[in-house]
Amino acid sequence: MELRKAYRSVEQKLRELAAAPLEQVLGLCGEAQPDYPDAVPFEDDPPLRRLLSRIGLMRRTRSPANLYECVRRIAQAAGERVATVRRVLQLYCSPADGIRSVVCGEEPACADCPLAAECRHFQRTPSIKDLPADQRPRERLIVGGERGLSDAELLAIILRSGTEEQTAIGLGQSLLAKFGTFRGLAGRSIAELRRVKGVGPAKAAQVKAALEIGRRMAAQAAAEPGRHIATSQSVYDLAWPRLRDQKKETFLVLLLDARNRVVREVEVSVGSLTASLAHPREVFTDAVRDGAAAIICVHNHPTGDPAPSPRDIEITTKLHATGKVLGIPLLDHVILGEGRHYSFADEGKLPQEGRQDG
Repeated sequence: MELRKAYRSVEQKLRELAAAPLEQVLGLCGEAQPDYPDAVPFEDDPPLRRLLSRIGLMRRTRSPANLYECVRRIAQAAGERVATVRRVLQLYCSPADGIRSVVCGEEPACADCPLAAECRHFQRTPSIKDLPADQRPRERLIVGGERGLSDAELLAIILRSGTEEQTAIGLGQSLLAKFGTFRGLAGRSIAELRRVKGVGPAKAAQVKAALEIGRRMAAQAAAEPGRHIATSQSVYDLAWPRLRDQKKETFLVLLLDARNRVVREVEVSVGSLTASLAHPREVFTDAVRDGAAAIICVHNHPTGDPAPSPRDIEITTKLHATGKVLGIPLLDHVILGEGRHYSFADEGKLPQEGRQDG
């Protein structure tokens, strides 16, 4: 933007809005000095800084030195004193006696601004707050509930703001376009989310936190004490919400009462399943202490294939034998994969003593 042309356009607009000659409003009288402070490095002036940032002449830095330097450059290009230029620009962006309306205030009147055609703020992608109230995700959620919002709109509420190129809704759409679904997002790291333009560490953390809340809610609802376990499918339905996005094998033990109802869930280990990680001592400690009538072991295969490995078979054999000695039978060991599971009990690899469906 040409500095001299921009300044003269602002000055001319102020003359149209002034209730008296602009020189009088400025406090000037012929060659007399202005009655406001002369040009010296001044304190921060947020409205003035906002104006210069909007029209693309400076970044929104809080440095008074940078603000002064920007005003000085405009004054030099226009052949005016810095104090005069500063005062003219202040009248353009802040309320003052003698000027009927503020052109570039907190809510800019872009339609009345002669700089709009070249203004970075005017040319930007509209933000969500520029939309009518009935089209803003947050307001729509408050009025109509969350179920009526699209995935991108829900993400927009979490992200809170977009970028100069796109709104928060657009940013949510970009995330979903790259990663597909909320599950796809949940399985990505902070670094991977940040590869989407406009997503910094704070926004990536907000998304991850929201998705983790959803995952924990699903896991807590599935594992509520008292839930009856009758089949391997019910074990899958209970544990899959918690384990489906885990990058490492996670070994869980379900403690059951005499009617195969869940007393509680115990996480025994996280990592590649080995005899040391799933040692009978760790598996049965809580079962003995809580007086469990039986247990079911569950772990996931991050590869998505639930077929048991030789280690899985070895560990299951040891746990089954230990359960018989302790009088706390291992009713099943279920391995979870993507959309399917393997049950040692269903495959006839475990005797069925102690299992009840009532």
